[in-house]
Amino acid sequence: MFIHKKELCIGCRACQQACSERSDLPPGVFFLRIEGRESQAGEVSVSYRARVCMQCARPKCAEACKAGAIARGRDGIVHVDASACTGCGRCVSACPFGAMVMLYSKAAKCEQCSGARPACEAACPAFCITVQRK
Repeated sequence: MFIHKKELCIGCRACQQACSERSDLPPGVFFLRIEGRESQAGEVSVSYRARVCMQCARPKCAEACKAGAIARGRDGIVHVDASACTGCGRCVSACPFGAMVMLYSKAAKCEQCSGARPACEAACPAFCITVQRK
């Protein structure tokens, strides 16, 4: 489970960059995005939130995948089998978190760095990201 303590986030996007580097993603493609929101309730303030795969118990992306290329594993992580993916993009549209991307005509997403310490968690200077696994 990805936990982002947005009240601690400084919006530096070090997590976003570390994820992109570890995943060897092309420029402009992200599995993790930090979005800023401005508020003017009395005074101007900015808050940040992470947009990333939430490893849903009943993933809408898997339900939308007619090829059966997306499934929740015993490890609790929703995995994409790129060899089974047809590249239709239904999963991208179905994800309520905007966490699925098309990468080289195949669906892809955060899989929590598959066993290693997640790059996003390791890179965060504000210690606002925690990734808990089963």
